[in-house]
Amino acid sequence: RGRCFIVASMAKIIMQALREYGEQNGISHEAIFQMVRPGLVVKKVTEEEFVAFLGTIPDLCGRSDVAFSEEQRMAIFQQVDAAKDGAISKADFLKMFSDRYICVKEVAITQACENSPNNGAAGHNLGHLQVDDVVDALEQPNIDQSTGCTRLRVHVLKNQSTGWVTMREPDGVMNLNAYTAYQSFIRDLDVRMLKLHVASQKASAFIHSKSVDLQESKQGPLMEAQSTLSRMRPKVSVLQAKIDQLQKRVDECKLQHSKREEFERRKQEEKQQKQATSNLLNQTSRMRERLRSASDKLQDAAAPFISKSESELGRIEEPITMRSAALAVIEKMKRLIVQAKAIVPDEESKIDATKRAFPDVGREIEQLHSDLQSAEEHVYTTAKLVRNACQGVASAKWSEAAAVLRSTILSRGITTQDLYTELAHMGKGRISESASLTYAENVGGDFHLSPEQRQLLLQRGDAHGMSRGSFLAWVERYYKCRKTIVITSDFDINRSSTSRKLDVDEYVELLEGPKIDEGVGVVRLRGRALSDSTLGWITERGSQGTCFLEEAPKPRMVVTQEVAMQEDFAGEVPCSIRALKPGEVIDVTEGPRKEPAASLLRARGKMRSDGAVGWFTMKNRHGEECIEPNQTIFACLAGVALTDDMDIKNCNLVRKLEVGEVMTLLEGPVDNVASITRIRVRAAKDRAEGWVTMKGSAGKVFAEEIGQFCVVTRAVPLQTNQKSELSTTLRMLAAQELLELLEGPKEEKSTTVVRVRGSALTDGRVGWMTLNKLSLQAWTCTYQCTQATPITENGVATSRALRQLQVGEVIEMLDGPREAGSGMLRLKGLAEKDGIVGWITIIDAKGMNCLACTGLA
Repeated sequence: RGRCFIVASMAKIIMQALREYGEQNGISHEAIFQMVRPGLVVKKVTEEEFVAFLGTIPDLCGRSDVAFSEEQRMAIFQQVDAAKDGAISKADFLKMFSDRYICVKEVAITQACENSPNNGAAGHNLGHLQVDDVVDALEQPNIDQSTGCTRLRVHVLKNQSTGWVTMREPDGVMNLNAYTAYQSFIRDLDVRMLKLHVASQKASAFIHSKSVDLQESKQGPLMEAQSTLSRMRPKVSVLQAKIDQLQKRVDECKLQHSKREEFERRKQEEKQQKQATSNLLNQTSRMRERLRSASDKLQDAAAPFISKSESELGRIEEPITMRSAALAVIEKMKRLIVQAKAIVPDEESKIDATKRAFPDVGREIEQLHSDLQSAEEHVYTTAKLVRNACQGVASAKWSEAAAVLRSTILSRGITTQDLYTELAHMGKGRISESASLTYAENVGGDFHLSPEQRQLLLQRGDAHGMSRGSFLAWVERYYKCRKTIVITSDFDINRSSTSRKLDVDEYVELLEGPKIDEGVGVVRLRGRALSDSTLGWITERGSQGTCFLEEAPKPRMVVTQEVAMQEDFAGEVPCSIRALKPGEVIDVTEGPRKEPAASLLRARGKMRSDGAVGWFTMKNRHGEECIEPNQTIFACLAGVALTDDMDIKNCNLVRKLEVGEVMTLLEGPVDNVASITRIRVRAAKDRAEGWVTMKGSAGKVFAEEIGQFCVVTRAVPLQTNQKSELSTTLRMLAAQELLELLEGPKEEKSTTVVRVRGSALTDGRVGWMTLNKLSLQAWTCTYQCTQATPITENGVATSRALRQLQVGEVIEMLDGPREAGSGMLRLKGLAEKDGIVGWITIIDAKGMNCLACTGLA
């Protein structure tokens, strides 16, 4: 029996060596069995073959402690040969790898390896192992990093079930101990010894009981029986003493063996724990190395985009290919990070638990956790860098193309508006971005685009092409003065004359440059000051890095109240071009410029056409009469000639008056010999003076008196207050309108007026406007919804709605504003809430505001 225990121990050592060899080299237990007879399909091996194979294990595994004698190897074969047929089957061999354990502390059996609280729920907990239950290990022990305990998948012998149990608790307490042949023998011996004790006690009790019963018998068979029992008593006592002595020896041997077994068990546990720890350490170390390698590859893939200036980015010929390569590495690294996270616990407390249970593993995992954080940050920053760099490539090429167009505009002596009109006419109303780039390549000389650069630039384009506003914003670049600097005549500062000083906050339109003056080390550009259109060269950045000009968005203003646009700078607020409606956006092209203070005449009146009452300017600050005072007014009833003399026979035609025109009476009526009544008048339409026939010789009436009225001779606004600068415009008064004077005229001392020149994004009309905080304010691209309105898929208000825009939502304007009929004004915008892009109404058909520019005070 003792020999059996020794042989079993030797077999266990050999199988542990083979297990480690298989794990290190990725070889399965079945493949190891095939190594007994290489090159052949092996089902059984003979004693000779098996013993010879065991002799090769020391060299195979590099372990001298498994070098056993031939006699010992033969004994191992005989123990493994379960069928005693002189051969070992594959099943016999694989069974040698199986470790058997005995339960020493009640523990739950679960379906899953993870020992989480959820495993105790119905369907996860399969039952409990009781003390002394025996199990076979189906896999190697596994460290659960979330708890720090060691888990083992087992086969329970008593009911043939399988599941996962906790072999070792985080605090080191063992629930399972290795179950050896010796333990099996001891269990059988304890049963036998117990039976001996029970039998001897029963015999002693029987003799004692019967002796008491027969102690009164003095003769006959009962007396003989009593004598026999008396003789048997010492023998039973001797036997009990021997059994006690045997039990004592057994206990002593068990104690000695327990000490040896405990020593061996601890060695085995340490070995197993070391193996499990080593596996996890190797896994963690390999993962860290893979992360470092992937990080290096990502750095190499992103290298072409790193630390590049805009001009350098513009020289990248294949940005899309390079971006795809970098993003592919990023995706691989993301997958690797997911794998690494499966190793690292997701909570600091769990990492601490692993560190307490397995210090080496805990430190490595902690380092892997740090590497993971670095890798995730690297992935995020690199992905952002690559995206920004590709945008930088596009921006660089767009900037180059815009510079080419600016140069073309300058050389041809035209405006950006002129070029837009020219290209838009070619593109039937809008300019395709592809056509714009092609035009820039055709006129740009050195400017060209690679196929990938063109593809990248057009990816962000609008399928409907560029609007007027987006074209102007692309081509034109502006700077804002941050520190007073002079405007000079030439690029070379030393040979230049000073035109004037540029004041802080003045805007400059870029015409040429910027470029470096190598002689003095400054960056210079040629520009036009918006305030007075002064042209010249300006220092953008000094030799010491001082910033004089800072690039700024194109200056725009939004109309908040109807405002007049006029053709010339000099003139009253009324315009001779058109009235700008609330919501329209103006590109500022010149100004702000001050108009000196002056006096004007204001009056209050009632309009003959619609009964509207309000204040208006009769004579503007330049002395120009806008409304003629009370006059006798005639209206033209039929087309009639306006002549330069009263005598019809001796006169010349000035022009023909149309039906409805109004005239101010200057002289007459005068009757001539032909019974024709003539009057001398001044036409309100164009101030033309002359004679007209009031009544013909046949009695036909060509003009009749309509009363005493004031006549509007120049378009002026009808306003709410006497003070023009503080008034709200009710509507514009058109030339030839008649009104009844109710109050005034009164002189008004006006303050200095600031005016700007700009183009309306809706129709491109250009003119001068008075800068008034009630009517014009600084524009931003951000709008806020003030009244729920739909976001539609195109510029037509009745097109399909994408969703309803709610009050308070923020919109970024991408295109527009655009007139949509019925007085509606619409823009194309991006909803901040969910990124939806569509068309939204700014002003609806009823004149209600649906969107408000957030830049307004």
